[in-house]
Amino acid sequence: MSIHRATLVLFLVSNWALFGLPKQANSAPVIPDAVANDVLQQRTDNAFNDEWDWLQLTSGEWLKGKIKVVYNGEMEFNSAKLGLRKFKLDDIEQVHTLRPQAVRIFGVDKPQVGTITLSERTIEIKNDSLSYNFDRERLIALVSGQLKELNFWSARFGLGTNIRSGNSPQTEYNGNFSTKRRTALSRFTVDYLGLYTYSDDKETANNHRLRSNFDIFANQRLFYRPLFLDIFSDRFQNIDARGTLGAGLGLQAIDRDNKQWDLFIGPGIQFTQFNEVEEASEKREQSAVLIASTHYNMNVTSAMGFILDYQILWANEASGGYTHHVISTLSYDLTRSIDFNTSIVWDYIESPTPDDLGTTPKNDDYRFIFSISYSFN
Repeated sequence: MSIHRATLVLFLVSNWALFGLPKQANSAPVIPDAVANDVLQQRTDNAFNDEWDWLQLTSGEWLKGKIKVVYNGEMEFNSAKLGLRKFKLDDIEQVHTLRPQAVRIFGVDKPQVGTITLSERTIEIKNDSLSYNFDRERLIALVSGQLKELNFWSARFGLGTNIRSGNSPQTEYNGNFSTKRRTALSRFTVDYLGLYTYSDDKETANNHRLRSNFDIFANQRLFYRPLFLDIFSDRFQNIDARGTLGAGLGLQAIDRDNKQWDLFIGPGIQFTQFNEVEEASEKREQSAVLIASTHYNMNVTSAMGFILDYQILWANEASGGYTHHVISTLSYDLTRSIDFNTSIVWDYIESPTPDDLGTTPKNDDYRFIFSISYSFN
């Protein structure tokens, strides 16, 4: 064979070896069988056993662990690897579990208990041989295990103090608590706020307010409030005790994962007992009232929240005329259960009642409150 023919044959053989054979070096990495099998198992019913709950995010990622609770559009999930985490329901694609869950569905009187399959649009609850399907949007709350009365309740307790010495010594104490019971069809709340202040060994503030509402939901937005109660006392506004009873209609204007806004209006009746009055004045007054209120709650960041409560009452002039009570609170999470709160309180009375010396209280009363609060559920 000539040199030229030998060179040509060698060239053809080398090019066939380079281009004709599969290129293993540039191909995609080979996934180990164990990993591939695990991924496949996660997408089959065989992966969902009674040891773990399984959660898939909208990104496609899967987590195994245990569901603790679903409330206010968020799920607390104790991941087997990552620990306790919170996820918005909007970020969850699906959930599978064979462990029993207690589920509260809007429009259903009794809580449903069973295993669940949460998909993009529906939630399926299985109990023995029975199976129930509901629209996912009707899910109000979910608690792992059998439902107990305590699961319906949430509460927050707060205390604060401010001690100042020097030329103007002052000691201030404030306390507040809020508790709520929420079921699929109703909501019951009780709120208290109190302030007690001494300056130069003299009492300069002493006021207390207790409010309670009971709401029955007609649907996910409209509610009827058969009970509205407001009890107020402030010696420096010349009010020994003032009680307001009312009822009316409300609207959940916004109900999202990170933002809620309620509106309410209705009639009522008000009873007022004054501390001291002038000779020609009555110490007790009674008036029909119109009540309007709004409650706004939003998450500013993952650790900071903002709450605004605004309540208005229209009464006759002898009972104070137009009055309002406003609380604006900025809350910062120190831990999962402990918050630091900064609040501004503004009380206004259009027609304050003079005391027995003829001194008329000021229309406006402002207070700045700092407190530490503890909450559960």
